[in-house]
Amino acid sequence: MTRYFKTVYELVYEAAHELGKNCNEFTDVDVIRFVRNKYPDCPFSDNSFRMHLLGLSKNNPSAEKMWPNLHKKAFLYRVKGYRFKLWDCVEKQVGEELDMAVEEPVRVSLTLEHDLEEFLSRNLGAVEEGLKLVERQKQIPIGRIDILAEDKNGNLVVMELKAGLADEKSLTQLLSYLSYFKDNVDKNARGLLIANDFSIKVKYAVKLVPDVKLIKYKVKFEFEEISTNQE
Repeated sequence: MTRYFKTVYELVYEAAHELGKNCNEFTDVDVIRFVRNKYPDCPFSDNSFRMHLLGLSKNNPSAEKMWPNLHKKAFLYRVKGYRFKLWDCVEKQVGEELDMAVEEPVRVSLTLEHDLEEFLSRNLGAVEEGLKLVERQKQIPIGRIDILAEDKNGNLVVMELKAGLADEKSLTQLLSYLSYFKDNVDKNARGLLIANDFSIKVKYAVKLVPDVKLIKYKVKFEFEEISTNQE
């Protein structure tokens, strides 16, 4: 895939400094809308922008561990959730009294979805034997596909990933991608909706859609006691 002429960092930096003028507060939605409007051919996913916003927030205690390279260039202050200000504005207001313990459960969901995509793109056989990766974050006119693969019979497999519960919107999104391929690509296509769980409406609806399967993933935690005895 041809490298885009601007990085996600550069796009976020530009958007944040435009939206954050006069110390205005802005959100992830504002940043994404700014980039999409100014650079309609931008290939990066919405989640990429959200992760950069979190990683570039100086007062996000998790950023230093999760995105150390990003955090070194941090220039944002995370107000709450996905609301931000430029660090310079906040620093002038409160100096050294900034609260350095901002933490939100939403980060877990975002990171897990990213990690899930990363794992599956390298281990498609864990989902179905014979799957081969075609492209991650595949851009098509109606949206971005998390993972596009090909099965052993040469059929396209569209994979929609959700970190938590997959609802009707997730299924609708997947079906729209399949419909697009049916109308525009000379190959059969089917879909896999992969999530930690599924709403009851999704479970009933998918019974009438033979080209879509639901795949549930599980996260396993392992714990190990660390010995403090020194020999």
